[in-house]
Amino acid sequence: MPNSEAMNVRESRREPRFPFPGGRVDVRRAGWKASMGYQAHRLVDLSPNGLAFVAHDPSLEPLDKIGFRLRIGGCEAEGRAVVCYRRAEGGGIWRYGTLFLEVAPDIEVLLQEAEVDPAEVRAVARALAEEMVLARCGDAEERARMRRQMVLQEAVDAWLGRLRELGRRPPLAVTVDRDGVLRIEGADPVAIRAVPGRSGYAADDGRYFASVFEVLEFLRTLVGPEGRS
Repeated sequence: MPNSEAMNVRESRREPRFPFPGGRVDVRRAGWKASMGYQAHRLVDLSPNGLAFVAHDPSLEPLDKIGFRLRIGGCEAEGRAVVCYRRAEGGGIWRYGTLFLEVAPDIEVLLQEAEVDPAEVRAVARALAEEMVLARCGDAEERARMRRQMVLQEAVDAWLGRLRELGRRPPLAVTVDRDGVLRIEGADPVAIRAVPGRSGYAADDGRYFASVFEVLEFLRTLVGPEGRS
């Protein structure tokens, strides 16, 4: 395909895109025998003319053809598409954007007929906001770091929310600022943030946490078993 046609493919998904956090798309490279089966990947977004997904497999190249199957709200669709781009997202994850060559039923019909759950609507709204933030990141490393900050914020919000539901609140001020940095106020204030180029989190007092679960365990030790009602 000439370069001009390749550019047309890359520019063809300017119509509205609908994020589907938690969605799945099954993909196989065109030309593979059906017996080799499909590989399941996470669906990122969907539009009338294409879709995006993420995978740990970097083997697909721009202009490769694929077959796909997906299911949304009890409705199914399948077809063929061409890979428009491949982008490193960090952490061994690759994002692919595709343009439909053929699909049945029509995606607009699928989106109209799919039964939408309120929880899915909230998830889509959150995903849209996250995509806006990630789109401003300069490179794959920054996107990976920002994603870890988002995970930290989700974890701490869930922890605090559950404590409130149980009628307790921690005897210290725990907040997550607009940049996703965890701030613990008290006699010895601590700030915890994702470490660039690494998978864990670091506190400004030198402590290192290999995962978000270690951060939550640290919070638990600060609060103690009794908490405060």
